[in-house]
Amino acid sequence: MDFLSFLTDKKESVLEYVNSVIIMCSVSMAKKTIEKIFCICLETNIKSIYTLLDNDKTGKKTTKFFKDNLKNLVVDDKSYIYAKFNDYNDFLQKRK
Repeated sequence: MDFLSFLTDKKESVLEYVNSVIIMCSVSMAKKTIEKIFCICLETNIKSIYTLLDNDKTGKKTTKFFKDNLKNLVVDDKSYIYAKFNDYNDFLQKRK
């Protein structure tokens, strides 16, 4: 839901992100996501990733997991955008 909220907010097409977005349905998929990121990085020249995870203990822990395990990439935590809210969708709903 948060990625769809992001697209709606930015008024951008999903097609702009087809080859550059990995959506986790749950933070329990973090290990598999790391594997996918490694594969993508081998095929491309990607040097950094953004995380937009929940502003809770689990979201912060998962962001740290990415930073600790993707040392060859810059992991940029974008949750500061919606710092006063639990997630991007909550940010959008309360902003209106």
